[in-house]
Amino acid sequence: MCVLVASACSVPGQAASDGGVSSEGDDAGTTEVTTNDPSSPMVSSGAMSADVTGADAATTADDTGVPPSTTSDGSGEGPIATTSGSSDGGESGSPLACGGGVQTDCPTGVEVSTPSYTGHQVFGNAVGGNDFDDPCPAGAAVVGATGAVGGNVDQFAAVCAQIELDVDFAAQPAVLTIVAGAQTTLTTHGTFDTNDYTIMCPADEFVVGISGEAGPAVSAVTLHCAALLVSGSTGAWTIDYGSVSTQTASGTNDAAAYMDMLAAPEVVSAFRGRAGGLLDAVGLGASTITLVP
Repeated sequence: MCVLVASACSVPGQAASDGGVSSEGDDAGTTEVTTNDPSSPMVSSGAMSADVTGADAATTADDTGVPPSTTSDGSGEGPIATTSGSSDGGESGSPLACGGGVQTDCPTGVEVSTPSYTGHQVFGNAVGGNDFDDPCPAGAAVVGATGAVGGNVDQFAAVCAQIELDVDFAAQPAVLTIVAGAQTTLTTHGTFDTNDYTIMCPADEFVVGISGEAGPAVSAVTLHCAALLVSGSTGAWTIDYGSVSTQTASGTNDAAAYMDMLAAPEVVSAFRGRAGGLLDAVGLGASTITLVP
């Protein structure tokens, strides 16, 4: 098994200043974890057989009772082991298969495009606090958030993780899995110190959308998480979402509902918005995930 670290486009990092302060009523907020399982694509992997053979090997015993060496080529060094690379067993000597191809046709990594805010709205107070724009590090995407919540979301910091490709050659054809690597917590926005929260996607899942409530301030943030499932074959790999789960940080204040959901193979890789004493507004930035040949 080998793990291939994502190669990514260069992404400039920015840190925002938190100058403005807005007031709110801060009762205890809540953090929720719920799940929702819409129909989602499944990845099937068929087991492949491996043939370990010797060519026309024969073993006999001489008059001494000691069997001579078993060979495939007359060298006396023993049978030559080969591994089948076809999905139905194939012929001995075939290379390890990668989704119908050969081992050399497997992807070598994952590329994460530069975050884009095109087509994505900022929800909440358009004039409160100060602007911020926080992209994940190059090759990473959002997997959670941390902060504080009371009547509204008072503090918000995105948590990013490197996107990595795991190739398992023990299974034939090889199984390709996109996994989450090293994590980085971005800048915290908002200063009111209320009730701490941490909302994180399940292991090896990434944020693929957000929802919540926002008005004069952001009173709830829900992260929608999904695994990134690889299917297809050499030259025609596809990435789809697995089942979606939700992780919520919710204040006690009510406001208008908002939602911004992505489509595969996109992931949330940045957040922008406004913050002063609390999180006044929030919106996502998206990156496209591609497999590197």
